[in-house]
Amino acid sequence: MEVVDQLDSILFDDYIKRKTVAVSRFVTDGILYGGIDWAAAPRPTSVSPYMYEALLELVVVHAQISEIAPPLVSRALSALLINMAQDCLKCFQQVERFGMGGMLQGTLEMEFMNHTLSQYQSASSDEILQLIYSTIDRAYQSEGGENLQKEMGALKDVLSQARRTTQVQFMCFKKPK
Repeated sequence: MEVVDQLDSILFDDYIKRKTVAVSRFVTDGILYGGIDWAAAPRPTSVSPYMYEALLELVVVHAQISEIAPPLVSRALSALLINMAQDCLKCFQQVERFGMGGMLQGTLEMEFMNHTLSQYQSASSDEILQLIYSTIDRAYQSEGGENLQKEMGALKDVLSQARRTTQVQFMCFKKPK
């Protein structure tokens, strides 16, 4: 049985590594090279395209694994969520400064990812998410005169709208009732 377990581990790790590369490309390109000026970004009105692209890549993964080995879906997507969150953390650590709009946009992206993949969260992914929020918060420079409560309320509205408009696209990530 040990040989079978080793083979399973090798194949699983290789698959996760290959899929992580694809998702990482979307995340890195979006956060660091997507043209977002995090220090001067306006208040967000939608989730950035890179996040949709990364999550749609995970829809493909879900479909592939569901077809071949349904019991591995949760294990694979949990691992990919951790890797995706780590990539987001690494990228946000490279952003020198966030203005109000950039801070809200980064928070929106992470909340959208977190809500969409909530079924696959773990203690590890939650810890990384908290590190992301801390990273954004440390680099956030208040512009003065801002009403953070009001801004967060508006952000929740944008998040709700994004979740509503993508519920069919990401339906595969929902827990079956």
